[in-house]
Amino acid sequence: MTDPVVCDVGSDTFKVGFASERFPSQVIPSVIGKSRDGRCHHFGHDALQQRNEVTLSYAVQGGIIQNWEDAEGLLSHTIGTLTKDMYKDSKLLITEPAFNPVKNKKKMFEILIESMAFDNVKIANQSILVLYAHGLLSGMVVDCGEGTTQIVPVYEGFAPEHLVKRHPITGSLITKYLSSLLQVGSNSKFAYDMVTVKQIKEKLCYAAQDLKQDRRLIRETTVLIENYVLPDGTAVRVGREKFECTEAYFDPSLVDIECAGLSDFIFDTIQECDVSMRRNMYEHIILSGGSSMFPGMPNRIQKEIRQKYFKEILNEDQSRINRCKIRIEAPSHREYTSFIGGSILSELMSENSSDFWVTKAMYHEFGVERLVST
Repeated sequence: MTDPVVCDVGSDTFKVGFASERFPSQVIPSVIGKSRDGRCHHFGHDALQQRNEVTLSYAVQGGIIQNWEDAEGLLSHTIGTLTKDMYKDSKLLITEPAFNPVKNKKKMFEILIESMAFDNVKIANQSILVLYAHGLLSGMVVDCGEGTTQIVPVYEGFAPEHLVKRHPITGSLITKYLSSLLQVGSNSKFAYDMVTVKQIKEKLCYAAQDLKQDRRLIRETTVLIENYVLPDGTAVRVGREKFECTEAYFDPSLVDIECAGLSDFIFDTIQECDVSMRRNMYEHIILSGGSSMFPGMPNRIQKEIRQKYFKEILNEDQSRINRCKIRIEAPSHREYTSFIGGSILSELMSENSSDFWVTKAMYHEFGVERLVST
Protein backbone atom coordinates (compact mmCIF):
# COMPACT_ATOMS: atom_id res chain seq x y z
CA MET A 1 0.00 0.00 0.00
CA THR A 2 1.64 3.27 -1.15
CA ASP A 3 -0.82 6.07 -0.33
CA PRO A 4 -0.86 7.28 3.28
CA VAL A 5 -4.01 6.60 5.28
CA VAL A 6 -5.84 9.67 6.67
CA CYS A 7 -8.06 9.43 9.76
CA ASP A 8 -10.03 12.38 11.12
CA VAL A 9 -11.11 11.56 14.68
CA GLY A 10 -14.29 13.20 15.96
CA SER A 11 -16.76 12.84 18.81
CA ASP A 12 -19.45 11.89 16.29
CA THR A 13 -17.62 10.04 13.51
CA PHE A 14 -14.28 8.69 12.37
CA LYS A 15 -13.59 9.70 8.76
CA VAL A 16 -11.03 7.50 7.02
CA GLY A 17 -9.58 7.38 3.52
CA PHE A 18 -6.40 7.61 1.48
CA ALA A 19 -4.27 10.66 0.76
CA SER A 20 -5.14 10.43 -2.94
CA GLU A 21 -8.88 10.79 -2.23
CA ARG A 22 -10.95 13.98 -2.22
CA PHE A 23 -13.43 12.71 0.39
CA PRO A 24 -13.26 9.99 3.07
CA SER A 25 -14.06 6.45 1.91
CA GLN A 26 -15.44 5.48 5.31
CA VAL A 27 -17.48 7.65 7.69
CA ILE A 28 -18.22 5.56 10.75
CA PRO A 29 -20.00 6.71 13.94
CA SER A 30 -17.46 6.75 16.77
CA VAL A 31 -19.49 4.42 18.96
CA ILE A 32 -19.15 0.84 20.11
CA GLY A 33 -22.08 -1.34 21.14
CA LYS A 34 -21.21 -3.90 23.79
CA SER A 35 -23.38 -6.93 24.47
CA ARG A 36 -24.68 -7.38 27.99
CA ASP A 37 -22.10 -10.07 28.72
CA GLY A 38 -19.30 -7.92 27.24
CA ARG A 39 -18.23 -10.63 24.79
CA CYS A 40 -19.51 -9.12 21.55
CA HIS A 41 -18.69 -5.69 20.15
CA HIS A 42 -20.53 -3.87 17.37
CA PHE A 43 -18.96 -0.85 15.68
CA GLY A 44 -20.37 2.33 14.18
CA HIS A 45 -23.61 1.99 12.21
CA ASP A 46 -24.04 -1.60 13.35
CA ALA A 47 -23.87 -0.50 17.00
CA LEU A 48 -26.53 2.17 16.44
CA GLN A 49 -28.81 -0.31 14.69
CA GLN A 50 -28.44 -2.68 17.64
CA ARG A 51 -28.81 0.08 20.25
CA ASN A 52 -31.80 -1.55 21.99
CA GLU A 53 -29.84 -4.78 22.54
CA VAL A 54 -26.40 -3.40 23.45
CA THR A 55 -24.79 -0.80 25.69
CA LEU A 56 -23.43 2.10 23.65
CA SER A 57 -19.98 3.45 24.50
CA TYR A 58 -18.46 6.61 22.99
CA ALA A 59 -14.66 6.65 22.88
CA VAL A 60 -14.36 10.38 22.12
CA GLN A 61 -16.00 13.00 24.32
CA GLY A 62 -15.54 16.75 23.97
CA GLY A 63 -13.29 16.06 20.99
CA ILE A 64 -10.80 14.21 23.21
CA ILE A 65 -10.29 10.44 23.34
CA GLN A 66 -11.37 9.30 26.81
CA ASN A 67 -11.63 5.52 26.42
CA TRP A 68 -8.48 4.14 24.79
CA GLU A 69 -9.61 0.53 24.64
CA ASP A 70 -12.68 1.57 22.64
CA ALA A 71 -10.64 4.02 20.57
CA GLU A 72 -8.17 1.31 19.57
CA GLY A 73 -11.05 -0.97 18.63
CA LEU A 74 -12.63 1.74 16.48
CA LEU A 75 -9.33 2.61 14.80
CA SER A 76 -8.60 -1.04 14.03
CA HIS A 77 -12.12 -1.51 12.69
CA THR A 78 -12.33 1.65 10.56
CA ILE A 79 -8.81 1.50 9.14
CA GLY A 80 -8.95 -2.27 8.79
CA THR A 81 -12.25 -2.03 6.86
CA LEU A 82 -10.73 0.54 4.52
CA THR A 83 -7.45 -1.26 3.85
CA LYS A 84 -8.62 -4.87 4.29
CA ASP A 85 -6.11 -5.02 7.17
CA MET A 86 -3.22 -4.25 4.81
CA TYR A 87 -2.11 -1.11 6.66
CA LYS A 88 0.87 -2.46 8.57
CA ASP A 89 4.20 -0.76 7.80
CA SER A 90 2.44 2.10 6.00
CA LYS A 91 1.92 5.82 6.72
CA LEU A 92 -0.95 7.36 8.73
CA LEU A 93 -1.95 10.97 9.31
CA ILE A 94 -4.40 11.26 12.21
CA THR A 95 -6.03 14.45 13.46
CA GLU A 96 -6.23 16.01 16.90
CA PRO A 97 -8.19 18.97 18.32
CA ALA A 98 -6.78 22.02 20.04
CA PHE A 99 -5.78 21.39 23.66
CA ASN A 100 -5.25 17.68 23.09
CA PRO A 101 -3.42 16.52 26.24
CA VAL A 102 0.21 15.45 25.84
CA LYS A 103 -0.62 12.12 27.48
CA ASN A 104 -3.10 11.48 24.66
CA LYS A 105 -0.43 12.10 22.02
CA LYS A 106 1.85 9.62 23.78
CA LYS A 107 -0.90 7.02 23.91
CA MET A 108 -1.76 7.61 20.26
CA PHE A 109 1.83 6.98 19.14
CA GLU A 110 1.95 3.86 21.31
CA ILE A 111 -1.21 2.38 19.78
CA LEU A 112 -0.47 3.33 16.18
CA ILE A 113 3.19 2.27 16.11
CA GLU A 114 3.33 -0.58 18.61
CA SER A 115 -0.14 -2.14 18.45
CA MET A 116 -1.21 -1.34 14.89
CA ALA A 117 2.33 -1.42 13.42
CA PHE A 118 2.22 1.74 11.33
CA ASP A 119 5.69 2.62 10.10
CA ASN A 120 5.15 6.41 9.82
CA VAL A 121 2.71 8.53 11.83
CA LYS A 122 1.76 12.21 11.83
CA ILE A 123 -0.60 13.79 14.38
CA ALA A 124 -1.98 17.01 12.87
CA ASN A 125 -4.07 19.89 14.22
CA GLN A 126 -7.61 19.77 12.82
CA SER A 127 -8.04 23.53 12.47
CA ILE A 128 -4.80 24.02 10.53
CA LEU A 129 -5.88 21.20 8.21
CA VAL A 130 -9.19 23.00 7.61
CA LEU A 131 -7.24 26.01 6.32
CA TYR A 132 -5.11 23.79 4.09
CA ALA A 133 -8.32 22.46 2.55
CA HIS A 134 -9.15 26.07 1.62
CA GLY A 135 -5.66 26.75 0.25
CA LEU A 136 -4.93 29.17 3.11
CA LEU A 137 -2.29 29.59 5.80
CA SER A 138 -4.14 32.26 7.80
CA GLY A 139 -7.74 32.58 8.92
CA MET A 140 -10.25 32.12 11.73
CA VAL A 141 -11.45 28.51 11.94
CA VAL A 142 -14.80 27.98 13.63
CA ASP A 143 -15.07 24.22 14.08
CA CYS A 144 -18.53 23.20 15.26
CA GLY A 145 -18.53 19.52 16.15
CA GLU A 146 -20.74 17.14 18.07
CA GLY A 147 -18.50 17.21 21.14
CA THR A 148 -16.69 20.54 20.91
CA THR A 149 -16.93 23.97 19.33
CA GLN A 150 -13.49 25.53 18.75
CA ILE A 151 -12.62 29.05 17.64
CA VAL A 152 -9.04 28.87 16.38
CA PRO A 153 -7.10 31.80 14.88
CA VAL A 154 -4.39 30.49 12.57
CA TYR A 155 -1.65 32.81 11.28
CA GLU A 156 0.94 31.65 8.75
CA GLY A 157 0.19 28.02 9.59
CA PHE A 158 0.50 28.47 13.36
CA ALA A 159 -2.34 28.49 15.92
CA PRO A 160 -1.32 30.60 18.97
CA GLU A 161 -2.64 28.53 21.86
CA HIS A 162 -3.41 31.53 24.07
CA LEU A 163 -5.92 32.76 21.45
CA VAL A 164 -7.71 29.45 20.94
CA LYS A 165 -11.17 29.37 22.53
CA ARG A 166 -13.79 26.74 23.19
CA HIS A 167 -17.45 27.71 23.05
CA PRO A 168 -19.66 25.70 25.43
CA ILE A 169 -22.49 25.08 22.95
CA THR A 170 -21.84 21.87 21.00
CA GLY A 171 -23.78 19.64 18.66
CA SER A 172 -24.58 17.15 21.42
CA LEU A 173 -25.90 19.94 23.64
CA ILE A 174 -28.16 21.11 20.78
CA THR A 175 -29.45 17.53 20.50
CA LYS A 176 -30.27 17.46 24.22
CA TYR A 177 -31.99 20.84 23.98
CA LEU A 178 -34.05 19.66 21.02
CA SER A 179 -35.02 16.59 23.04
CA SER A 180 -36.31 18.80 25.86
CA LEU A 181 -38.27 20.96 23.40
CA LEU A 182 -39.89 17.87 21.89
CA GLN A 183 -41.10 16.82 25.34
CA VAL A 184 -43.37 19.88 25.51
CA GLY A 185 -46.94 20.04 24.19
CA SER A 186 -48.54 17.51 21.86
CA ASN A 187 -45.25 15.70 21.17
CA SER A 188 -44.66 14.90 24.85
CA LYS A 189 -46.57 11.61 24.62
CA PHE A 190 -43.99 10.10 22.26
CA ALA A 191 -40.75 8.36 23.25
CA TYR A 192 -37.52 9.66 21.72
CA ASP A 193 -34.10 8.12 22.08
CA MET A 194 -31.15 10.44 21.51
CA VAL A 195 -30.21 8.78 18.21
CA THR A 196 -33.67 9.59 16.83
CA VAL A 197 -33.53 13.16 18.18
CA LYS A 198 -30.15 13.63 16.48
CA GLN A 199 -31.66 12.42 13.20
CA ILE A 200 -34.51 14.92 13.55
CA LYS A 201 -31.97 17.66 14.22
CA GLU A 202 -29.92 16.82 11.14
CA LYS A 203 -32.91 16.55 8.82
CA LEU A 204 -35.16 19.44 9.91
CA CYS A 205 -33.37 22.04 12.01
CA TYR A 206 -31.96 25.37 10.84
CA ALA A 207 -30.70 28.73 12.10
CA ALA A 208 -33.35 31.46 11.87
CA GLN A 209 -32.45 34.64 9.98
CA ASP A 210 -35.29 36.60 11.59
CA LEU A 211 -36.21 34.98 14.89
CA LYS A 212 -39.19 37.23 15.58
CA GLN A 213 -40.68 36.48 12.17
CA ASP A 214 -40.27 32.72 12.51
CA ARG A 215 -41.87 32.79 15.95
CA ARG A 216 -44.78 34.80 14.53
CA LEU A 217 -45.19 32.33 11.66
CA ILE A 218 -45.37 29.45 14.14
CA ARG A 219 -48.04 31.26 16.18
CA GLU A 220 -50.17 32.31 13.22
CA THR A 221 -49.60 29.74 10.46
CA THR A 222 -48.56 26.14 9.79
CA VAL A 223 -46.02 26.87 7.01
CA LEU A 224 -43.02 25.89 9.14
CA ILE A 225 -44.50 22.68 10.53
CA GLU A 226 -43.22 19.37 9.17
CA ASN A 227 -43.97 15.75 9.98
CA TYR A 228 -41.22 13.36 11.01
CA VAL A 229 -41.81 9.61 11.10
CA LEU A 230 -40.33 7.89 14.14
CA PRO A 231 -38.77 4.39 13.90
CA ASP A 232 -42.05 2.83 15.13
CA GLY A 233 -43.97 4.48 12.28
CA THR A 234 -45.53 7.24 14.37
CA ALA A 235 -45.54 10.71 12.79
CA VAL A 236 -44.74 13.72 14.98
CA ARG A 237 -45.22 17.37 14.06
CA VAL A 238 -42.08 19.49 14.36
CA GLY A 239 -42.41 23.27 14.16
CA ARG A 240 -40.82 25.80 16.47
CA GLU A 241 -38.34 23.17 17.65
CA LYS A 242 -36.64 23.33 14.23
CA PHE A 243 -35.15 26.76 14.88
CA GLU A 244 -35.45 27.17 18.65
CA CYS A 245 -32.89 24.43 19.33
CA THR A 246 -30.14 26.07 17.22
CA GLU A 247 -30.89 29.41 18.86
CA ALA A 248 -28.82 28.19 21.82
CA TYR A 249 -25.70 28.85 19.70
CA PHE A 250 -26.60 32.54 19.63
CA ASP A 251 -28.17 32.79 23.09
CA PRO A 252 -26.60 30.24 25.47
CA SER A 253 -28.85 31.44 28.32
CA LEU A 254 -31.59 29.31 26.72
CA VAL A 255 -29.74 26.26 28.08
CA ASP A 256 -28.72 28.00 31.33
CA ILE A 257 -25.17 28.80 30.25
CA GLU A 258 -23.77 32.27 30.92
CA CYS A 259 -21.65 32.99 27.87
CA ALA A 260 -21.56 35.20 24.79
CA GLY A 261 -23.30 33.83 21.71
CA LEU A 262 -21.20 32.20 19.01
CA SER A 263 -21.08 35.26 16.73
CA ASP A 264 -19.99 37.54 19.59
CA PHE A 265 -17.48 34.91 20.67
CA ILE A 266 -15.90 34.90 17.20
CA PHE A 267 -15.81 38.72 17.08
CA ASP A 268 -14.22 38.97 20.54
CA THR A 269 -11.60 36.36 19.66
CA ILE A 270 -10.61 38.25 16.51
CA GLN A 271 -10.32 41.49 18.48
CA GLU A 272 -7.95 39.76 20.91
CA CYS A 273 -5.61 38.97 18.02
CA ASP A 274 -2.71 41.24 17.14
CA VAL A 275 -3.78 44.15 14.95
CA SER A 276 -1.67 42.80 12.10
CA MET A 277 -3.67 39.55 12.11
CA ARG A 278 -7.21 40.90 12.26
CA ARG A 279 -7.78 41.66 8.59
CA ASN A 280 -6.95 38.07 7.65
CA MET A 281 -9.21 36.79 10.40
CA TYR A 282 -12.23 38.87 9.36
CA GLU A 283 -11.82 38.10 5.66
CA HIS A 284 -11.43 34.35 6.19
CA ILE A 285 -13.84 33.07 8.85
CA ILE A 286 -13.98 29.38 7.98
CA LEU A 287 -16.86 27.22 9.22
CA SER A 288 -16.18 23.50 9.56
CA GLY A 289 -17.60 20.47 11.31
CA GLY A 290 -20.90 18.64 11.08
CA SER A 291 -22.68 20.94 13.53
CA SER A 292 -22.00 23.93 11.27
CA MET A 293 -24.20 22.34 8.59
CA PHE A 294 -27.50 23.86 9.77
CA PRO A 295 -29.09 25.82 6.90
CA GLY A 296 -28.84 29.54 7.57
CA MET A 297 -25.98 29.30 10.06
CA PRO A 298 -23.29 30.97 7.89
CA ASN A 299 -25.57 33.91 7.01
CA ARG A 300 -26.67 34.33 10.62
CA ILE A 301 -23.09 34.45 11.91
CA GLN A 302 -22.01 36.88 9.19
CA LYS A 303 -24.99 39.15 9.83
CA GLU A 304 -24.34 39.32 13.57
CA ILE A 305 -20.59 39.88 13.24
CA ARG A 306 -21.21 42.66 10.69
CA GLN A 307 -23.66 44.33 13.07
CA LYS A 308 -21.20 44.16 15.97
CA TYR A 309 -18.31 45.42 13.81
CA PHE A 310 -20.41 48.31 12.51
CA LYS A 311 -21.42 49.29 16.04
CA GLU A 312 -18.20 48.75 18.00
CA ILE A 313 -15.44 49.32 15.44
CA LEU A 314 -16.98 51.78 13.00
CA ASN A 315 -19.05 53.55 15.68
CA GLU A 316 -22.09 53.30 13.36
CA ASP A 317 -20.42 55.57 10.83
CA GLN A 318 -22.14 54.83 7.50
CA SER A 319 -19.33 56.51 5.54
CA ARG A 320 -16.94 53.78 6.68
CA ILE A 321 -19.22 50.83 5.96
CA ASN A 322 -17.16 49.72 2.94
CA ARG A 323 -14.28 48.97 5.33
CA CYS A 324 -16.38 46.23 6.89
CA LYS A 325 -14.98 43.31 4.88
CA ILE A 326 -16.22 40.27 6.71
CA ARG A 327 -16.47 36.96 4.86
CA ILE A 328 -17.78 33.63 6.05
CA GLU A 329 -16.54 30.63 4.06
CA ALA A 330 -18.83 27.63 4.41
CA PRO A 331 -18.44 25.03 1.63
CA SER A 332 -21.15 22.42 1.27
CA HIS A 333 -18.71 19.65 2.28
CA ARG A 334 -17.46 21.42 5.40
CA GLU A 335 -18.07 18.40 7.65
CA TYR A 336 -15.12 16.84 5.80
CA THR A 337 -12.70 19.76 5.51
CA SER A 338 -10.36 18.53 8.25
CA PHE A 339 -10.05 15.21 6.43
CA ILE A 340 -9.60 16.98 3.07
CA GLY A 341 -6.79 19.12 4.49
CA GLY A 342 -5.15 16.02 5.92
CA SER A 343 -5.45 14.26 2.58
CA ILE A 344 -3.82 17.18 0.75
CA LEU A 345 -1.01 17.52 3.29
CA SER A 346 -0.18 13.82 3.58
CA GLU A 347 -0.14 13.40 -0.21
CA LEU A 348 2.29 16.32 -0.53
CA MET A 349 4.49 14.86 2.19
CA SER A 350 4.12 11.20 1.28
CA GLU A 351 7.73 10.93 0.09
CA ASN A 352 9.16 12.97 2.98
CA SER A 353 10.27 10.77 5.87
CA SER A 354 12.80 12.90 7.72
CA ASP A 355 11.00 16.11 8.70
CA PHE A 356 7.29 15.37 8.62
CA TRP A 357 6.57 11.81 9.72
CA VAL A 358 7.44 10.20 13.03
CA THR A 359 8.93 6.88 11.98
CA LYS A 360 8.94 3.62 13.86
CA ALA A 361 12.74 3.86 14.05
CA MET A 362 12.54 7.36 15.61
CA TYR A 363 9.94 6.15 18.10
CA HIS A 364 12.16 3.34 19.32
CA GLU A 365 15.40 5.35 19.21
CA PHE A 366 14.28 8.58 20.91
CA GLY A 367 11.22 7.49 22.87
CA VAL A 368 7.77 9.00 22.90
CA GLU A 369 8.61 11.63 25.55
CA ARG A 370 11.08 13.35 23.29
CA LEU A 371 8.87 13.08 20.20
CA VAL A 372 5.87 14.83 21.75
CA SER A 373 8.04 17.60 23.20
CA THR A 374 9.44 18.64 19.81
